[in-house]
Amino acid sequence: MTQLLNLDGGISAPFEIHQASADTTDATQTTLATIAVAEDEIVMVWAWCQTIQDDGSQGYSAIKAGSYRRDAGGDVTLIGSVADIFEAEDSGGAPDFTFTADTTAQTVDLDWTGEAATNYAVKLTYAFMRQGTA
Repeated sequence: MTQLLNLDGGISAPFEIHQASADTTDATQTTLATIAVAEDEIVMVWAWCQTIQDDGSQGYSAIKAGSYRRDAGGDVTLIGSVADIFEAEDSGGAPDFTFTADTTAQTVDLDWTGEAATNYAVKLTYAFMRQGTA
């Protein structure tokens, strides 16, 4: 489920806040959300991800930010690196929340990877601001 909370910044770069959730059962990467990046556009993304195992015995929390651009006829590109502002977990494995530049779909994907044979309830809040050249 994804929910949009839209805040118009009153300028040419709107700011949007979204929420998404998923239940995962293994270590397969799950795309929780995608953000399209148009040609001649820059998008800055902030995300807050938290999860808890279904029995409450393990958890994961992270805050990350990244900036992406796409020139005319080009692919979505990460500018610099994704900032890991905060990350904490107490699991027996290696769960992870990542940003991925998808150059086929021209999107920024917000991905969760859980653990084998472990049920997690994942909650994501993310925000982005976009600006084009036009």
